[in-house]
Amino acid sequence: MSQHFSLLGLTARPVTGKDRLSEEVDRVQALLDGAQPPADCSPEIPVAPGRGPMRVLRQYETVMTPSGLRTRRATAEGFHPAATVDAFDRMELQARRRDPEGPALFTVAQVEAGRVYAALAERVEAAGVKCSSIEGQAKAGDGSSSWIDAVIHDIQRYRRMLRAIGGEVVLAPQRRRADDPRRTIRARQLVDAVCVQSMTINELRRQYGWADTQRTRGPLREALCGALDRLYAL
Repeated sequence: MSQHFSLLGLTARPVTGKDRLSEEVDRVQALLDGAQPPADCSPEIPVAPGRGPMRVLRQYETVMTPSGLRTRRATAEGFHPAATVDAFDRMELQARRRDPEGPALFTVAQVEAGRVYAALAERVEAAGVKCSSIEGQAKAGDGSSSWIDAVIHDIQRYRRMLRAIGGEVVLAPQRRRADDPRRTIRARQLVDAVCVQSMTINELRRQYGWADTQRTRGPLREALCGALDRLYAL
């Protein structure tokens, strides 16, 4: 016989172990559903909840035909590779929801520059060494010089990118009170947040205590686009 508890005229059934199990099954199923690769992607891609949402990465190739050069898809439908959704994808999706016919937030070159920077920053961090600490090892002659040369090349390129990004102030409170939550946002923090940490501009703005207004939205997007243009020009 089930028991019920009454409080202020409201009757509630106690939560049972079966209820908790059902909720957990639903939670896990929702997690697995969200980790499914897109339908157009290869069936060989496994389900991995820790990977996050994915997008179709259609690839193309240019081939010579009797009538000249022609661009075609490099993979068949249903077998495309996939890539994890990043901040650029999420911001573009949000923009399309607000205005389906509106212009793209970023150019193809800007998005490519941001993703190249993110991949390079990840490789440099994964190397776990500083350029000055391995330059002397490049002459060791033990067969590892090719790897060391590649690491040095990545670090030097990363430094050039950091110089291109710069440290200019993008947003700063003009008159900051003691209880003012707003903090200064610099170009490097903006680029790292979007490209490396996969944060949208709105998420970064909230993290630094800024309200969502055109006065804050415009400068952040303009500064990000400018930094990405400088990266692409390297």
